[in-house]
Order: sequence, then structure tokens, then C-alpha cells
Amino acid sequence: MDTTRRVGLTEIACEFTLEIVHTLLANVAHLMKQIRLAVLFTLALATGLVAEEPKELAVAKKEFAQIPHPDEAAREHYVLSLLALREKAVHSNGDWKAVDTELKKHPAPKDADSKALTAYRLGRWDSSRHQLLFNKNGTWSMWPVEPDVTRGAWKIAGNQFLYSPGDPPPSTKYTIIVLTAKKFVYTDGDMVFIENKAK
Repeated sequence: MDTTRRVGLTEIACEFTLEIVHTLLANVAHLMKQIRLAVLFTLALATGLVAEEPKELAVAKKEFAQIPHPDEAAREHYVLSLLALREKAVHSNGDWKAVDTELKKHPAPKDADSKALTAYRLGRWDSSRHQLLFNKNGTWSMWPVEPDVTRGAWKIAGNQFLYSPGDPPPSTKYTIIVLTAKKFVYTDGDMVFIENKAK
């Protein structure tokens, strides 16, 4: 093989090798960029999730967690303090959803006194949209009661609030978080509903 031909083959081999190296470097650079973006996204997500929880909520959770065996009075007190935090967050455009998430973790006991809770539920209550009247006979209606007003059925069984428009039996189940003489908080597992006793 003559020298000119060898030099030509060597040049071709070098060019081919350089193309492979350039392609590999471009792929490595692209891969590194993707890794960098993934790391930045993960960090942003992690810090965003941590930042979601308001400081006062973190303090309340920590204090409640320090109670070795919280009884029903301690749970109810904690829930009512969470409601105060929620109201504050709503009025200041804060993160009330983080409070709702915590509220849903602390439902009333499954064996709650149905009779006592039913007694609390009687009367007029302000919901987010309407005023409702709950009667002893297990019926409810919008207030003021008029001939064509929406009506329905309701019942409390343990920590379950059963409620529906129309004739009995009530069909929609909600879990009671707290029901006092002045405040009723319950959830469908997704949203938290709050009603106040009408004055």
C-alpha cells in the first residue's frame, strides 16, 4: 500500500472518529442538561411542598403530637384551634387548604354519641350558601321555610352525617370532624364543609 493511500485512509478514519466523538459529546451534554433540569424540578417541588405548611399550623401539629394519648376533649380542642387558623388563613389569603388537610386527619370517633350530636344539629345553621333548618323528625329545609323551598332528609350515626335532598332515607355520607352547639365541620373525604349555628 502506498503512502498516499495510507494517509487518505487515516484522514477518513480520523474524520469518522471525530464525528463519533462530537455525537457522543452532544449526547452527553443533552443528558447532563436533562439531569440538571430534573434535579432543579425536584428541588423546586420539594421546597414548594415544605413551604406550603404555614408556621402556625406546624406549631399546632407539633404541640398536639406531644400529647401521649389525646382524649376526645384534646382532639376537639385541637380541631377548634385548627378552625381558628383556617379562618385566619382565609381572611389573609393564606394556605387554608393545608389546614383542611390536617382537619381531615382528625375526625370525630366512629362511636361518637349519635344522640348528643343529633341534639346539637337541630335548629338553623348557616352554610356557605344558604341558611338551613334541621328538624327533630330527620328532615331539613332551606330557611325561610316556604312551599317550594328545597327539602331533604338527614341523620347522624356515630361520626357519619347522612344527608340528601328529597325523601328519606338520606343517602350521602359525610364524616363529622366536630359538631358543637355553635360549629359543625364535616368532610366528604375531599372537601371540608363548615357551618355555624344561626343567631
